Amino acid sequence: MGWLMKRIKNFWEKRTQVYGERAATYASRNRIGDFFKNAFMTLFHAWILRRVLRLCKPVSVLEVGCGSGRLLSKVDVSFSVGIDVSLNMLTLLKAKGGNNNVVLADTRYLPFKIESFDLTYSCTVLEHIPNDGIGSAVGEIQKVTRNYVFIIEPLPTFKHINKPYSQGGHCFPHDYRKLFDSPILWNVKLPWILSQEAILFRKRE
Repeated sequence: MGWLMKRIKNFWEKRTQVYGERAATYASRNRIGDFFKNAFMTLFHAWILRRVLRLCKPVSVLEVGCGSGRLLSKVDVSFSVGIDVSLNMLTLLKAKGGNNNVVLADTRYLPFKIESFDLTYSCTVLEHIPNDGIGSAVGEIQKVTRNYVFIIEPLPTFKHINKPYSQGGHCFPHDYRKLFDSPILWNVKLPWILSQEAILFRKRE
């Protein structure tokens, strides 16, 4: 794990220790603004994820970067797994109960067999992976997925890569369409306050 990924991992470990379940997905110096933005983000992400689940009808689902389970806890399928690089996040998720399986893992090295899951999804996680690791992360996601990949990530126009991580920095504007190189079933721009895009890919036959 490179120095930047270690820094990102340590940030979320400490943030979870301090804030517990209130550890925001979006983090900046404005805690009140973070609270409302994260509440809106979670509601919208959960709504659009439910749409994807109804459309794809997966039996097995993997969430990459599940954190404390804000979305994984809402996935109602026969078999669901969440991975995260933060042990504290996963401990918090397990403390909530539920039937989800969780695994401590780096997105760039997923410990699953080829095509283990019908659907793999990730929400605002891939943006944190540096340029030298994003190809490996996308390759791993495609490897363990049988049918569909769903991502929600910021539009590749944001400019906060040079800020400290505690201010929302180190977020990389990857071009996910080219990285995944898979047919797009549909995509939608999320409301302006989020500046995000949701893309559903269908793996090539």
